[in-house]
Amino acid sequence: MKYRYHSILLALLLSQPLHANAANPYNLNIDTMAIVAQNEPPPLSYDDTIITYDEDAETKIEKYFHPTLVLSGEYTDNLYNVDHDTTENLLLSITPGFWLTMGQAEDMPAAVSVRNTSASGIMMAPLRTDGYDWLNATLMGSMKFDWYSEESVNDFIGGDLNASLQYKPGNKLTLYITDQYRRARIGFDIGNDTADDDRWFDSNLLYTGFDWDLTDKFSAGAKYSGFLLSNNDTVDEYMDRTDHSLSAFGAFNYSMKTSFFLQYQYITLDYDSAEYQDNEQHHIYGGVHWISTEKLTFDLKAGYQQRDYKDERIETTFNSDDNSTVALELSSLYQFSMKTGVSLALSHKFEESDSSLALGKTVFAGDFTYHQELTERLQGILALGYENADYNQMVDQPREDDLFEIRPSLQYTFREWLMTELAYSYRERDSTDDLFDYKTNTVYLSLNSAF
Repeated sequence: MKYRYHSILLALLLSQPLHANAANPYNLNIDTMAIVAQNEPPPLSYDDTIITYDEDAETKIEKYFHPTLVLSGEYTDNLYNVDHDTTENLLLSITPGFWLTMGQAEDMPAAVSVRNTSASGIMMAPLRTDGYDWLNATLMGSMKFDWYSEESVNDFIGGDLNASLQYKPGNKLTLYITDQYRRARIGFDIGNDTADDDRWFDSNLLYTGFDWDLTDKFSAGAKYSGFLLSNNDTVDEYMDRTDHSLSAFGAFNYSMKTSFFLQYQYITLDYDSAEYQDNEQHHIYGGVHWISTEKLTFDLKAGYQQRDYKDERIETTFNSDDNSTVALELSSLYQFSMKTGVSLALSHKFEESDSSLALGKTVFAGDFTYHQELTERLQGILALGYENADYNQMVDQPREDDLFEIRPSLQYTFREWLMTELAYSYRERDSTDDLFDYKTNTVYLSLNSAF
């Protein structure tokens, strides 16, 4: 049991973006760890647990603490993701971290995909929170130290800190709050090229809300989220912004395996310097959560997204004929056997711009992962990614990018607390503007520990 739990902690480390020079465009957060843990919560051994007693609550409070450490090396033939005059590089990284939880944690905390160009900072998020009998608090953090062989100015220290609290005062109401802070380098790209490569950002996502089971069949909930994005270099200040979002949903539990829901979300985005990009968005979704069998789960959100710019001149000139689109989120997991599983994630919606020449972009992204346990200690993974980004340009130069990635990898578990991974990645971007084309090969080797 302890072996099983530490394996999932190690998989959490491996679910982070592989390559420091990549912009990580997909970030749909359907990873191999999720396939393993979807229907079987990881058991926690007594050796990892400190048990105290709360006399007022008359319940046991369990505490778990796990330090983690990742040592990695990465070789790429195109560090800056350009089409000509490519640069080879060897990147060495050390990433210490920890995971601390207190409460009655029967499941891993639900993951939320944070993406800077997504309105409210969330690309795909669970409709409801994970359920706990009474109380659960989680604190996770890490720091990443990068050393580049090409130029020392690229050396960087980043990190993240995630804190969450869920409280269930009765059988029907769940309250929750989560805060996620991140400091990371801006991905190398010809569109981000400046004389100073020491460019990074800080982001913070806060969301809080409640889920309420009205009856056995009907439930409802509401959520507020705030997202802050700040870049250190003046050339990137046009992306600095603050988002506020309010959403509400109602759900009908048709059966133990099937539920339907309706959701409305309002988002306002306020830019610090590029005020012409200030906009309001309305999202209306309908969807289904379906557990067909013990092997298959399926979540679908589909609906309508409308974006209106607050500047009337911008709205009239660039957005009057193209201010709405189909909004789609789909995720599915299928476990063929105990050793074989696949996952699929799709998303389509408006996003904010990562180019100073565009107001925004319409993005369709997909991620497919195949997981195969080859032996008790060895597993193979094949991940395929695709993204199409259609930019709403403010200049007379259309831009539409197609980005592809294939990433096979092998993971070997030496001990219950020690795992290694060898991975290869091929990324190619094909743009209508040839300036943004590139092809990049990367080889990655890491040693991952979770104590």
